[in-house]
Amino acid sequence: MRKICLLLLIFSFFLGCSSEKKEVIKVGFDPEWTNLPLSTQEKSNLNGFVEDLLLNISSLANVNMEKVEELYYNLNYGLDSKKLDIVFSFEKPYNFNEAKYSFSPIIFHPGMVLVVAKSSPYTKLQDLSGHILFYPEKNGAILLLQKYPDIIVKRYEVVADAIGDVVNGISDGVLVDHLVALSFMKNLYVDDLKIIGPLEEDEGLRLLTSKENSNLNDLISQILHKMDKTELLLQLKRKWHLE
Repeated sequence: MRKICLLLLIFSFFLGCSSEKKEVIKVGFDPEWTNLPLSTQEKSNLNGFVEDLLLNISSLANVNMEKVEELYYNLNYGLDSKKLDIVFSFEKPYNFNEAKYSFSPIIFHPGMVLVVAKSSPYTKLQDLSGHILFYPEKNGAILLLQKYPDIIVKRYEVVADAIGDVVNGISDGVLVDHLVALSFMKNLYVDDLKIIGPLEEDEGLRLLTSKENSNLNDLISQILHKMDKTELLLQLKRKWHLE
């Protein structure tokens, strides 16, 4: 009888250990990436990257990262109301929002890049002074190009045509969103073109936490730094065609 009781006690101990729950961290994100002009495939790649990233953070932090789908414009409200612990955001850190939120390092740069011929000598945007550059009709591109008045700029409407003109030597470069550039490089022009950028270093995908939850932000930032140092983050980007 004593032996049976001992076995039951041991079984109960291991059952209790196995059922011990990890801390649940609720992570908000918009799977439609409403503020980015992405194709269905590009959205799928970015969502796959997010899934893998959270799995790796969960493992390294020994927590459960629970994805919560929200419209992009509701994410900050989720933090403010404490319904969410972390959100994926493209918000830039400024004095007014740094008072409320903590910002992780940039995980991925989705903004504009410069696409040029692979054989060209260009390594930065200012190298195109006196040369022809195609640009999209968007505020970010116009503001960026104001810094380089010597570049000969022409607006394009169809990105495929603009990239084709670079390949054919009609223009010297084109400004496009990073994911769009990667899509063309992967499918059509891997041997013809190269990407220079990001051009806007402070724009990118970050993880935001409430300022009150600074310990969580510190933990996430440490893990992202470790993933970056070991090139695990780079491997995930390459897996999902984000690099």
